[in-house]
Amino acid sequence: MSNSKLIFEEVQHPRQGVWVLMLCIVCIVWYSFIQQVIIGIPFGSQPAPSSFLSFLFVLFGLVLPIGVWHCKLVTQVRSDGIHIRLTPFHRRMRVFPYEIIQSYTLIDYSPIAHFGGWGIRINHFGETSYSMRGNRGLFLNTTKGHYVIGTQHSEALEQSVKKALENTL
Repeated sequence: MSNSKLIFEEVQHPRQGVWVLMLCIVCIVWYSFIQQVIIGIPFGSQPAPSSFLSFLFVLFGLVLPIGVWHCKLVTQVRSDGIHIRLTPFHRRMRVFPYEIIQSYTLIDYSPIAHFGGWGIRINHFGETSYSMRGNRGLFLNTTKGHYVIGTQHSEALEQSVKKALENTL
């Protein structure tokens, strides 16, 4: 955790649609596992081996729901830079110090068309996106590359970055 002053913080979680899709997958996996592995009745007309169903149960019945439950994008504007963390993929904050930021702007973009979806994505132009939902983002042009940070509070994020940059100059 940084010792710098916190100016703005936004925490985003996955949309409810992700939960509905995941719940459908989890129910099918749990049902097939219980029916075939625990009760002993083959699942389907050509049942998979029980060891494979056990693997699917661990992966999609336990790991996926726990991973989605813990998934969130934290964006912080601090006095020393912009900090982001997409859990559970980042162990610590990814920091963009103000010294490396050449310019920034709010953009409307299509995460699917420009980056192939949400999460941590790199497109064919070498731009990296950190997004959880929506189509608004803060585009950062830095000395180390181009980044898009997805946000639901675009104006507040932009004003916070502006305020922090004015205080660092």
